Amino acid sequence: MVTVRQVVERDSLTGRRVRVGGVCAIAGTGPSAGVWVLQAGAWAIEVRGLVPPSCFKEPVGSEALTIFAQIVEGTDSTERLLLRLPD
Repeated sequence: MVTVRQVVERDSLTGRRVRVGGVCAIAGTGPSAGVWVLQAGAWAIEVRGLVPPSCFKEPVGSEALTIFAQIVEGTDSTERLLLRLPD
């Protein structure tokens, strides 16, 4: 298992499939459904894929979760995002 901070900071993790823990900070709706943010402390990363039910519970960010995802480069080569995979 890796941390959100490690995903954001370590280039060597790009392309790998990992388990990452955190909380759902925000989830898109409408055309942005399937896009949400995983946060752990001060660190956050965009996730694309199945949105966990905890994203829609109040208060948002109160339920810890662990996801399985592949780390990929975002549109900016210095940015990364997670593609959520089936558990």
